[in-house]
Amino acid sequence: MRTIHNPITLGRRGGYPLLLLTLTKLIIMDDAYYVGIHRNSFQAGIPAKIVGMKFITPEYNEKRLCYHIKFSDGSEDWAPVKDKDHYKIISFEDILDGNIPDVSE
Repeated sequence: MRTIHNPITLGRRGGYPLLLLTLTKLIIMDDAYYVGIHRNSFQAGIPAKIVGMKFITPEYNEKRLCYHIKFSDGSEDWAPVKDKDHYKIISFEDILDGNIPDVSE
């Protein structure tokens, strides 16, 4: 998990702030994990880190937006975003807490 502090000053003139108001936004970023919940999903029920998204065009098919996922054993896969009934997205905190979705029968 990474924490980013992003100070924002609203306007400057001659090196001095126009408004003596500074906003600080705290952004907490955590990795997202893909869990296949359909019984026929590749490595169903095992969290895979989402490392990117790209448009994939399978041979003789239309292009589709896919998650690029990597499993802890090093295997990789591309999972279509539109198949939202077949997966859940969880955080690393969910994994640590044991909140991993069940696989359908």
